[in-house]
Amino acid sequence: MEYETVSKILGDLAEMNTREVIFLGEGEPLLHPRFFDIVSEAKQRGFRITAYTNGTLLNHQRAEELVISGLDRLKVSFWASNEDSYGKQYPNSKSGQFTAILEGIHALNEMKRRKNASFPQVFMHFPISKSNHIELEDIVGLAEELNVDGLTVAPVFSVDDRLNHLQFPPSLINHTISLLEGLEPRLKKAGIEHNFPDLKVCLRFGNDVWNYMPCYIGFFHAKISIDGSVHPCCRCNFPIGNLHDQRFRSIWGSENYRQLRSTMMSTAGFKSFIQDNQCVCTYCSSIPNNNRMFKVARRLPYCGG
Repeated sequence: MEYETVSKILGDLAEMNTREVIFLGEGEPLLHPRFFDIVSEAKQRGFRITAYTNGTLLNHQRAEELVISGLDRLKVSFWASNEDSYGKQYPNSKSGQFTAILEGIHALNEMKRRKNASFPQVFMHFPISKSNHIELEDIVGLAEELNVDGLTVAPVFSVDDRLNHLQFPPSLINHTISLLEGLEPRLKKAGIEHNFPDLKVCLRFGNDVWNYMPCYIGFFHAKISIDGSVHPCCRCNFPIGNLHDQRFRSIWGSENYRQLRSTMMSTAGFKSFIQDNQCVCTYCSSIPNNNRMFKVARRLPYCGG
């Protein structure tokens, strides 16, 4: 996406009092030729900025640029906890690539130390799947070793069937919840922030969440794809509008968006919508927010349900 288009989006979001912008999901952010200009503009407009990376482009130069840019949080995706497992998860990866990612994180931590900077916070992100769930404890050990600021874990999902063979199986839910509870004290002792309480909520409700609560995603979140299309979230291919036709603020206030919000505010509407539009809502990371909102909403005269 061109820098000028991103700048217009940031302008609209600032006028709408948006709090956070996240770069993820459609390519490596650090490959964008003006990524650091985008981050700088976003920070000038007052946003909290998070970027996801596979870590392969981290080096001393980018470490310095990341610190200077004002980026709030960098999440480095780890599908594996060691070189051998990394090669199995990424069959076409170069030898030594996993080690290079670790060195990149060390370089970023060292740059922060040299510049007496607290940001960007460095988080590891572990997409847990059918093939790598046994490495969860090793991932926690790696987080301790790398002295990262945080660790997030989220079940793998696929909106286009390419990763269906990796999706987290329901048979592992109880075992994984028990393991998470055993690992939380280690992370607390190490001072590593984590999302395990929310993850446990995702796992408990997530296999058929539409039977328990509505979805409020249309009130607090949107996904903008690189082709300009606007979606409710990264798990739903349903396009609500396109930035080549309208400004974002117009799409956000459109009849299409109002209809989406109205439909999703009941469990029946939520279930019907995801079936009609092939959304992948199992183990969604927004389930904890939806659950908190539902607890408040159902006390109101009308809450959907």
